[in-house]
Amino acid sequence: MSGETAAGLRSLPDLRVRTCAGLFSDFAKHTDNRVAIHINSSGVDWRLNYDVPDVGLEVSVSDLFSRLPDLRQDYSDIANTLRYSHVSALTYTNDAGFSMTVLAETFSSFQSVYEALGYNVRRKDKSLVVECSTETLDKGGPPLFVHGYLHKRFGAIPQLFVVEPFAERTRYSQLCITYVVSFLLGMLARYYPTHWIALVQGHRGDRLWPTISQAQRVVEESFPELVAEMVKDATATGHPL
Repeated sequence: MSGETAAGLRSLPDLRVRTCAGLFSDFAKHTDNRVAIHINSSGVDWRLNYDVPDVGLEVSVSDLFSRLPDLRQDYSDIANTLRYSHVSALTYTNDAGFSMTVLAETFSSFQSVYEALGYNVRRKDKSLVVECSTETLDKGGPPLFVHGYLHKRFGAIPQLFVVEPFAERTRYSQLCITYVVSFLLGMLARYYPTHWIALVQGHRGDRLWPTISQAQRVVEESFPELVAEMVKDATATGHPL
């Protein structure tokens, strides 16, 4: 970020943050790194508690933005790879195992990651069916899921997406991902005011501004909904936080 402002703006996708002991790690721990999953309804159809990662993981702005479907209309204009794919169907039983149907065009960019975790992938028309046994799901870990909250189906149902895990197979809930996005935006505005103003005013190198502006909206609108949804579901299932 040092040097010419335009060059700093162009390097924003590479800006990194490292997790450490403190508020964020406590947040991940005490929310159980939990994701509430919507498949075909506005209510919670399923829920997962991902393992809470050790501190010390580094993620970049592009790592985060490429995993948030609500940014796709803006971020896809400047990024070559988006690390999520729409899920059109999902089933799981202890006997039959896990299965989901995803869009082949978008899942193929990180298909090998899930195959390395033990998932089987087969083509079905323009889609891919991703399957594994219960044993494989327990061993390799469940898929990382996020939702699109800004553009809901029928105005009520968050759209479900499967996401490429972070480095070292790390999984963070959408609550945690949104938390980190909020932190990055706050630190950028606070500690790099010159760059922030340049972004807002449309200086050279500001191509990320539409995405950052949309990311602010994601934080403002989806984070409160995610918190309320998590608390309501945890209470309803008898596992209050």
